[in-house]
Amino acid sequence: MPTRDVPPDPHLHAAVLHRGLHALDRMERDSTRDRLAVVADLVAQGLDLPGWSAFSDEPAGQPHLVHRHMLRPVTPPDAEFDLRLGPVVDGFGLHANAMTGPAALQRRLASSEMAEILVVGGYAPDATRWVLEFYAEHDAPTLVPLLPVMYAMVQAALSFPHPARPARGASETARSLLLVQPKANGAGDAD
Repeated sequence: MPTRDVPPDPHLHAAVLHRGLHALDRMERDSTRDRLAVVADLVAQGLDLPGWSAFSDEPAGQPHLVHRHMLRPVTPPDAEFDLRLGPVVDGFGLHANAMTGPAALQRRLASSEMAEILVVGGYAPDATRWVLEFYAEHDAPTLVPLLPVMYAMVQAALSFPHPARPARGASETARSLLLVQPKANGAGDAD
């Protein structure tokens, strides 16, 4: 098992991202919960993490545990998710260990056998908020370098249209693919 002193292998992260995106390509009609579970399992297995949890605010608007998968017999954080979902889903993610991170995440960490927590979330097409929470043990590499991989995979898993929703028109789809509005980066400002 890798140690905390060894820098992360970018090739390993790229391989995990590749497998995750490839799996999502075959899951276009699956539920958000199922897509997130596949992504989370691929990351946990590929990076030798002890497990993960998925939380959502559907249907009551309060965060609740939707799915948890522990790959080893270790104590995860409590099932109650006492973080506000807004800062998680509106940002790139949150990280905590015993010394740093949001107080609520540090409290979650203290209720477990884990050394670190990484939380990444986003919005599904129906505006439901989803969060994946990953865990690292004391002898595992730090989770911080995993943030870009997890952010990309969670956003990809959440971006598929839900099978119960009607397909959007081509023009609406094209507009939704814009990542940056032209005026937001200065383009189109020339007179």
